[in-house]
Amino acid sequence: MSDIIYVGVSDSDPDHYFWVRANSGGDAISAPGEGDLQALASAAQGLPIHLILASDKITMLETDLPVTGKKLLTALPFALEEHFPGEIDALHFAAGDKRDDGTRGVVVVPQDVLSSVLEDLTEAGLSPRAAFALPDALDAVEGHLQILLIGDMAIIDGAGVEPVSFRGLPLQLAIDATIASLGEDSESIRQLQIYAEEAGSELTETALDALDAGTIQVDRRAHSQGWFGFAARALMARSGTDLLQGPFGVRADTMAALKPWYAAAGLLVAAGLMAFTTTAIEARTLSRQAENLDQQIVSRLTQLTGERL
Repeated sequence: MSDIIYVGVSDSDPDHYFWVRANSGGDAISAPGEGDLQALASAAQGLPIHLILASDKITMLETDLPVTGKKLLTALPFALEEHFPGEIDALHFAAGDKRDDGTRGVVVVPQDVLSSVLEDLTEAGLSPRAAFALPDALDAVEGHLQILLIGDMAIIDGAGVEPVSFRGLPLQLAIDATIASLGEDSESIRQLQIYAEEAGSELTETALDALDAGTIQVDRRAHSQGWFGFAARALMARSGTDLLQGPFGVRADTMAALKPWYAAAGLLVAAGLMAFTTTAIEARTLSRQAENLDQQIVSRLTQLTGERL
């Protein structure tokens, strides 16, 4: 399998891209890069792309609908419309794999947000094979909350619930809201795992200091490579829900898929023609040998009998 270029972009800064090259085993094999679309295209070098999209407009939900495939994608907007006050026709729904308990995660993103990013990449000759939402990089275990701080946005994930994004909300209130969604009290949370960019740390410094002084253990980690470094490492290790479904699904290039068979078919035809030609030559040679042998027999009999046959 070929290497993969993981590409990150935020809808708040759509002209600035991050990328890193990884092998098929999920290991980064290049230094992270960042720059404009032209720099990304130069770094990609025709390798397959996996996109990571950051946006506070992404919503993570779950469903237990029993249908699959196209029926599932058709039913999701109607099954989940109560979560959205606006027009659901403007939203894109992507379904994750079915879990052991029969549920599956659902990622919802405005269609214009996703289409804008994909159109920019397409214009540069880049077509992602898969696309993931930044919140999918979080995966809290029981008794823990994972918190990703990006500027004034906090993405919080608890075991058993989908990650929730909060922008501009005081960090403690966002944490309390997440704990409430778990149906538990703060005593059930044993640790807060906080991953923060420099800007996120500065904006929430007072709140973070208060958490450090609280009763819940806090594990604070600064990610020097920003949100993209955190997300890329997580999604290299375990894939998230692919956003490229339904109208955004990757179209199979039938002709490209058949190209490897063209060469095989050509070789097969060539081999068949060669075999046919060889057989024809051998048959012609044998026929000539038989004619020569017949002539020799006739000549010998003529000599022996003195009569012309």
